[in-house]
Amino acid sequence: MNEPLVSIIFPTWNRAHMLKTAIAKILLQSYKNFELIIVDDGSTDNTEEVVKSIIAEKKDPRINYIRMEHQGGAFARNKALRQAHGEFIASQDDDDEWDPQYIEAQVKKLSSSPIEYGMSYVAYWRVLANGKKILMPPKSALPREGNIYGGDIMRKNYCPFQAGMIRRSVLDDVGLVCEKINSLYDWEMWLRIAKKYKIAHIDKPLFVLNDTPNSNSNNPKTIWWRIDARKYIIREYGNDIKKFGYFHAHISTLTDLLIQAGDIKQARRYLREGIFAKPFSITLWLKLLTSFLGAISYKKIQSIYRGE
Repeated sequence: MNEPLVSIIFPTWNRAHMLKTAIAKILLQSYKNFELIIVDDGSTDNTEEVVKSIIAEKKDPRINYIRMEHQGGAFARNKALRQAHGEFIASQDDDDEWDPQYIEAQVKKLSSSPIEYGMSYVAYWRVLANGKKILMPPKSALPREGNIYGGDIMRKNYCPFQAGMIRRSVLDDVGLVCEKINSLYDWEMWLRIAKKYKIAHIDKPLFVLNDTPNSNSNNPKTIWWRIDARKYIIREYGNDIKKFGYFHAHISTLTDLLIQAGDIKQARRYLREGIFAKPFSITLWLKLLTSFLGAISYKKIQSIYRGE
């Protein structure tokens, strides 16, 4: 039986210094029937030169390079997806690492799962900037497979693009990456998929997610991206988020982001909305009261509350 083709989506932007190592590790995968689609999202460094030198050196026909004007991660991923030919879709970033068995394990898991399983994902290590390793998803995140919509995936994104493999037919059904938001678009896609399909899980860490200092998730300049994305998810999935009891958790996180961004008045409006939905939430009441002490005091008290 022929092995299914896997399309590996690889967006990159201004990280030429990471590309040789990242691409070399992908080429070391034990599973060989894949195409690697590198999308250069309008880099202003020497990314194009580096990629073309790698292609010339490796002479590997599986490597494809596409350059586009800078539009952001969602657009870059969709550019690659529109060029993909694989039955299964995987995604990797230039600053993260797969185990050599990653694709093989994912293909085996998804191929052996019934067709109603639209995607699979692996456990992984998240490495913080200080070197601390955290196993993800956390043990408290349930359910991890099957019908996960309505579970903890409604509260928190514990499956980045790099951890998942999706059937191409599923993307044809639910659509590509949401281009309306600049952050959390992986989470939005998992919610969209999980609402219609079951999800398979490999409970073994086969991927390392590195929190690099200049990543979007750690860049204070992009905080409004995260705020707008969180609002979008609340709008699109709000009824289900409330139904399954996670609305107050979303409000709590959104409040922290708004206060971090300096918009205390808007944070209080959302806190009141959250308290209206869950009047006995001690966390939301505490945040509302401490918000009147100012942003600095709020952050200090929240740090103490979280045990930091």
